[in-house]
Amino acid sequence: MNTVTGTAFHRIRVRTIAAIELDVAIATTVLDQPPTRGDIVSGTFFLTGRLGLQPTDPAETSLKRRRWFRR
Repeated sequence: MNTVTGTAFHRIRVRTIAAIELDVAIATTVLDQPPTRGDIVSGTFFLTGRLGLQPTDPAETSLKRRRWFRR
């Protein structure tokens, strides 16, 4: 259940052909029951994500830029 809108969805984990695993949300209006393990799922999906990279320190970044342009 989406806590903001109150709409229900199925959350499933899929493995792509390239062996990448993704979490997918499927509206309950599109699919009554979630697929079972081993089912093949196809469709058009909107992909969002996070790389998990830590933001760099702004002071460190500005020092690197200054050093790059100074000789």
